[in-house]
This record gives sequence, C-alpha cells and structure tokens, in this order.
Amino acid sequence: MGPESSERKFSLYMMVDGQPVEVEPDFAEITFTEDQQGNPVMDNSKFSVRVKLPRSLRCRSRKRFVKLLMASGYSRDAARAYSLPVRWRNRPGAPKCLKTSYQGYFIDLWMCGLVEPAGR
Repeated sequence: MGPESSERKFSLYMMVDGQPVEVEPDFAEITFTEDQQGNPVMDNSKFSVRVKLPRSLRCRSRKRFVKLLMASGYSRDAARAYSLPVRWRNRPGAPKCLKTSYQGYFIDLWMCGLVEPAGR
C-alpha cells in the first residue's frame, strides 16, 4: 500500500483499424451534434469502461452487500430481500448467462437510483 497522495499514471487507448492508439486522458466527454447522429462509423462502435471502485463500495459477499444497503438507509430485512435475486441466479444448475455477483447487482441498483452510497 502506497501513500494516499501518490497518483498512479495510466494510459488510455482507443482501437483504430485494429491498432491501439494512445489517447490523452484529460478529456471529459464525447459529444455528438445533430448532424453526426446516424453516422455509420459510430453506429458500429462499442465503448467499454473498467472502473475500480473504492474499497468502501466493494462487496464480494452477501454479508458485505447487506451492510452496504443498510448504510444506504435500508432496513436489514429489506437489504436481505434485495440479496435474494443474486442467490437465486447463482443457484446450482442456473445458466451462466443469469449468474451475477453481489458487486454487479449493487452497481445496477446504484445506477437505477435505488441505492445512494453512504458518505458520497
């Protein structure tokens, strides 16, 4: 573990014609005007982002998932009820396309606006 003030250097790459091209990491957003909507080049594009969550928002187990929901203001019973879909999807014999993690489900709840992480 390094000091909290240390900044990690990272590089952002974009695939152009099958080759990685380094992009400046200081851009904030990509915007499209009305004229650019329906652009055939952008119709075939795919964006993916990998983000490492702060330690306070990580949950790998059901117990931690319930604690995060309780910190967001849910009762223990309601938090346990929210964890049931993950247990049901990960039961033995379930198709792989249905399986999910507690972390993924927590992020889904967060993005839907059902959970507001405590202290944020």
